[in-house]
Amino acid sequence: MAHAKPGTKDLTDCGICLLTIQEPKALPCLHSYCLKCLSQWAQGKKDTVRCPICSQEFPIPSEGIKGFITNFVINTLCERCTAPCSSCGATDSKAEAYCTDCGGFICEDCVGIHRRQLILQDHNTIPYIDLQSGKVDIKSVVKKQCCKEHKGQVLRFYCKTCGVLICHECTVIDHPASSHSLVNLKHATKEQRSEVKQLMTDCSKVRDMVEGFLKSAEEVKHNLEKSLVKAKAELHQAADAARDRIRQKEKEQEAELSQAAAVSKKQIEAQKESLQMQQTRLQTALQMATEVTQTGSD
Repeated sequence: MAHAKPGTKDLTDCGICLLTIQEPKALPCLHSYCLKCLSQWAQGKKDTVRCPICSQEFPIPSEGIKGFITNFVINTLCERCTAPCSSCGATDSKAEAYCTDCGGFICEDCVGIHRRQLILQDHNTIPYIDLQSGKVDIKSVVKKQCCKEHKGQVLRFYCKTCGVLICHECTVIDHPASSHSLVNLKHATKEQRSEVKQLMTDCSKVRDMVEGFLKSAEEVKHNLEKSLVKAKAELHQAADAARDRIRQKEKEQEAELSQAAAVSKKQIEAQKESLQMQQTRLQTALQMATEVTQTGSD
């Protein structure tokens, strides 16, 4: 199997089966998976599916998992990363070159055959490593794509109405200019590139804005934590001060109570002494009266 171009391998690997993505479906978080893998992952789920990588949940389209957007970028990357031999059909051998005349990648054995066979020696072969490294742009050597409906007809136009690439015959039969909006492929590509660049610019602005919001949120969180620590410290300090005031007030009121009790005690003692004196007098009077009544003369 051909090696992935530098920087694309992770993108073309399914996060579920860890193999090259087949029929890539992109979740709203932009993580892509094989249609089959994602369908199995969401099996038993009725309304939402959780992304295996970022764990975000998204509503499942009414038509099921296949209703998620097809990631055409991943499709293109996979086509460039996977290069079976177009000469012998081997899929278990690493592609070593691209033959512009055969119109596909060829393995090491077929590269040798191209060099040995007289009939193939005039074929233009480009080392796969040159395509991989970007030294040679694959777009400059790959043959133009032909229409599947009209054999041999190159796809030269883009139908804006249907959103598909078409050939010259398609413009006459299936996509007439009278009812369809047609532009040539180069013009459509230029427009699409311009739109994508604008989207990238807008996306970069939104990304920077989100990064700013994240930074602000982090600052707010940090300030909140600082405020919480400060508030707790102030609360403890206020509580300690309140406790000190309460203890001081307690001591003052305790002293006042003790002083009031001492005054009352003195008053009670004075009354007690007065009563004891009266008791002694009365007792003496009673004794004298008793003696007088018993022993006194008439």
